Amino acid sequence: QSLLMCRWGFEKMDKIYYIVPSLVPPGPCLPRDAEGLGLKAVFDFGRSLTIGVFERLICQVMQSTIALKESSRAPIINGDNSRHFLTEDYEFTIERQPDFI
Repeated sequence: QSLLMCRWGFEKMDKIYYIVPSLVPPGPCLPRDAEGLGLKAVFDFGRSLTIGVFERLICQVMQSTIALKESSRAPIINGDNSRHFLTEDYEFTIERQPDFI
């Protein structure tokens, strides 16, 4: 497996498809949930975010989500943010900033 691309296996298809997060164009910022709800984690990289870390994180989350096929759905991925759905009741957003995720 590559570190910066991953299999897209959410829909039943006769071919195998892959996604390369670094090639996904920027899109509108995904709406955030109300402040104060849920958990928040920040990965701070000091003055600059290492190239490829955001994309690799998205690939890792997608591969974990595909393992839960029956209870998950396809993520929404834009160039700088993505929303992932692990179950019907649990979803989260990964957002890239210049120096942190």
